Amino acid sequence: MIVHQIIRKRRAVSPILAALLLIGLAIAAGALLFVVVLPMLQSPGGTLTFGSTYKFINTTTTPHYDKAYIPLSNEGGETVTITNIKIEGFNDTDPREVTINFDSFTIPSGQSKIKEYTFNDPVIDATKYTVTVKFKFGDGAEETITSDWIIP
Repeated sequence: MIVHQIIRKRRAVSPILAALLLIGLAIAAGALLFVVVLPMLQSPGGTLTFGSTYKFINTTTTPHYDKAYIPLSNEGGETVTITNIKIEGFNDTDPREVTINFDSFTIPSGQSKIKEYTFNDPVIDATKYTVTVKFKFGDGAEETITSDWIIP
């Protein structure tokens, strides 16, 4: 008889309260997914940026630039490997393009390097340059950054 009274006195959760509990559970699951799973799907790599101290220098008696200093900064959480640098120069009459051939080099996380390059044939004489750098993260994912440099 006592068991029968205990079972009869049990009440169910009201439908409104049940709906609020389900909504709260769904929001908590979504927040957990956003905080835990989403960072795993994003590239762990980082950000490679150009520094502000780029230079083209003329060390000869010709009116052409023959050296380039290209500052690169790795602001990400992973070492990057620079695989290719291309410089395109533009002036009013003659667009020029130079691909810099070099052994690939790495930039560790949080560090910067300035790549110095001497042109074999000093042919770049322009007022605007587009510099394109290709690089890879440790997992092999390749990316490209581009910057326009204006020489006064």
